[in-house]
Order: sequence, then structure tokens, then C-alpha cells
Amino acid sequence: MTEMTSLWKKVENLVVVFQYRNEEHYRAFRKELDVMLNDSKVKMLDIIVTIPGEIKKEDLPPHRLIHFISPKDFNWLGKMKGDLLDSVFSKKYDLVINFGHDIPGLDKQLKKLKVKFHVGVNTSVKDVDIHVKCKGTDMHEMVSFAKQTLEKLSA
Repeated sequence: MTEMTSLWKKVENLVVVFQYRNEEHYRAFRKELDVMLNDSKVKMLDIIVTIPGEIKKEDLPPHRLIHFISPKDFNWLGKMKGDLLDSVFSKKYDLVINFGHDIPGLDKQLKKLKVKFHVGVNTSVKDVDIHVKCKGTDMHEMVSFAKQTLEKLSA
């Protein structure tokens, strides 16, 4: 009899989508994501951080794994301007964890990802394989809950 392995233990290529609220929330997210990844097999990571239109990308600290996206990056038809996420769309992923966003058009873009499994955490995003609802909105609770849920799912 073969032993079932959790989905989380098989993830090597990961995309995380996160909605920026403020600097404190963003730092908490980064800290919790680092803790989550410490005991994982993730080798390739891309992070899509959605920011409000009034925040300038230039004011945020650059990071090679983080792609900042704002409503200004989409035209009135909901199509992305330019090649902002081309490097993300050219890769294959095992998992997308979507902690939510508020940018019209991004869901359409995320559908283009080559991904095996898509999880939405406390989000209204429709096109995901599974929605998980955490009672709290604290980043530690949400990230821990997402990881615990993925550890319970068999791959």
C-alpha cells in the first residue's frame, strides 16, 4: 500500500497573491510567508502583491521575487498593460495560494498561469480549486491555516 503525501510536501513551484493594505500588514505577511516556507520543498517562488492605485511602486522596496501590480497596470478592458507578469506566466507552478486582491482584471490574468492547484484563502476569487476560510484576519492565522489545510490534502 502506498503512503499518501500531503499536497504541501510536494510543492516545489509556488505563486502567492497578496493584497497590500499598509506597510505593517505587508511586513507581517513577508514574515509569516518566510516561516511557512522554511520547512517546505519550495525551490521557485513568485509573489504578486496588489497595491492601491495611490501607492507608487517606486516607493516600495524592490525584491526579485515580488511583482507589484496596481489597477493602473490594467486598461479599461481589464487587460494588463505591458509585460509585467510575463516572467511569471512563462513558468509552470505546482500551487497558487491567493490571499485576495481587489484589482479587476487580475483574475483573468491568473487564469493564464500554468498551475496544478489553486487555493483561495479568505477571498472571493471564483476560479480556484478550493476555498479555505480562516476565522481570523491576522496574517499569522491566515498563513498558518493555509499551510495546515494544504498539509491535510493528499496529492
